[in-house]
Amino acid sequence: MRLSRVTLAPLLLVPLLFATDAESAQRGVVKGLSIAPTTARIGAEISATISGVNPCGAVFVDWGDGTAVTHPISELPTTRTHTYAGGGSYAVTARGMGNCDGEASGTVRIEGPPAPSTRRELTAFTVSSPAVVDAPVKMAIEGQGRCSVDVAFGDGNTQQFSMDLPHTFTHVYAEPRLYNVTAAAVPPCTGGRHTARLEITRRPVGAAIARLVAEPNPAAPRARVSIRIEGSGTCRVTVDFDDGAEEAIEGALPLRIFHSYARPGRYEVFAWTESPCSGDAGAVIQVRR
Repeated sequence: MRLSRVTLAPLLLVPLLFATDAESAQRGVVKGLSIAPTTARIGAEISATISGVNPCGAVFVDWGDGTAVTHPISELPTTRTHTYAGGGSYAVTARGMGNCDGEASGTVRIEGPPAPSTRRELTAFTVSSPAVVDAPVKMAIEGQGRCSVDVAFGDGNTQQFSMDLPHTFTHVYAEPRLYNVTAAAVPPCTGGRHTARLEITRRPVGAAIARLVAEPNPAAPRARVSIRIEGSGTCRVTVDFDDGAEEAIEGALPLRIFHSYARPGRYEVFAWTESPCSGDAGAVIQVRR
């Protein structure tokens, strides 16, 4: 019985060695990438020919302008085509996938104006802190492109915004304490998660704004509109004119501020205070020809 064990053990290694050699022989390699033409105008068809050693069942091609595709193929060489929407110098990369290894790269120069930016990214998130209970807290999502952003307000409430960045909005808190407010980009938007610290205090007694009065209303385009901020005490007040403009004013209430609207429309003017003042107020201004 001892002799049988000694003579059988080496024989078991033979199939394993053949299996390993057969597996390594069945992998292809991407070795070259030929681009034609290497210089062209916007809209011209660019060919990329990938060469190498078979077998190769798939190649990944990144054209350098945000277009990247994995192509199932039967063998190398294979040719893929692409057109560019904007001018610039683009790095093209081909990489073996599946049963194929290796990578090759090249460059193509496209003459003409650059393509409009398609970047979608959350870059920053800010809140107006400190703020008071039961008053809108202004928050701003900074970035570019159209994005979906998940916002967690820290008080148990969450909301997803889908909009063009940058974007501002408000939220009301019922309890005075410290909050961590987070904004997280939803793929394909980039930028990750941003956290802002927010302090909510009790509403002070005394200085507060009560209402906004706009005159004339309706108003004509480019006419000077008087916006009176009524209330009591001395406050710093920020006014959002709803046409992309904001202005801060400080002093004893009532305060008066002037603004002109370039285009006809319906504008929702909103004003809010900074601590220790309280309150907020809004008014609708109609601008007509």
